Amino acid sequence: DLTPANKAYELEEVASKKMLVPDGDPNGNYKKEKTIRLFELKDPDNKIIPYNGPNKPKFYMLFTELTGAMRQQYGFSYKDGAMYGAYCEFARGVVDIMPELTEATGGEEKGFNPKHVLIHDYHSSAAMKFIEDAKKSGKEDHYYDGIKLSYIFHNAGAAYQGKDISPYE
Repeated sequence: DLTPANKAYELEEVASKKMLVPDGDPNGNYKKEKTIRLFELKDPDNKIIPYNGPNKPKFYMLFTELTGAMRQQYGFSYKDGAMYGAYCEFARGVVDIMPELTEATGGEEKGFNPKHVLIHDYHSSAAMKFIEDAKKSGKEDHYYDGIKLSYIFHNAGAAYQGKDISPYE
């Protein structure tokens, strides 16, 4: 259910796309198809995003099957690995939907056209791998070529970057 809880904003669907994800295959082959949906958050009364200056920033929400199943932030257990699956599905969804967002917002000249992607904390770190894989894939459109990547984190140390909560140790 994507109905806003407080009705102060609206969600307008901007793009959707089918995405292939691993389906339990130990070799990581992508066999299962899922739909990802991208929404723009509309805040006509400036209640959620109080901003009255020029060029009000736009905010987007990506909906994937696993993130949609989370009922709260960090809505899965670390121990069963489901949270890591949700993070990876989200990161893959962001990377896969980028060309559609560019098209939906006016194309490369006027719309969303990233030259630099900032990735924050381990939750989204898989996006770096997905972008690098897309660069190497030899796709004809070369959308991802030239995109620079930066990774930042606000708390150094394994306890804050996923090591102490890893289900694989």
